[in-house]
Amino acid sequence: MELGDIIFYSIGALTLLLLIWLWFIESFIPLWGAWVVWIALTIYLISQYQGFREKRRAEHGKGSLEGSRQKLR
Repeated sequence: MELGDIIFYSIGALTLLLLIWLWFIESFIPLWGAWVVWIALTIYLISQYQGFREKRRAEHGKGSLEGSRQKLR
């Protein structure tokens, strides 16, 4: 996934989640609950960002960015 995909999916998920929340769940849990769920979903999407994964591996000594790029080619 690219960064633009993550931003698009995050905004789309917020819109869809708020609509579903307002229709079905708001009578049980207030609207702030939808924001909590959306934040958790966005954190998950960001963790799936390939560039973030490569940087995290390089910081923890599990390889370099250049080495992982050569393996992909």
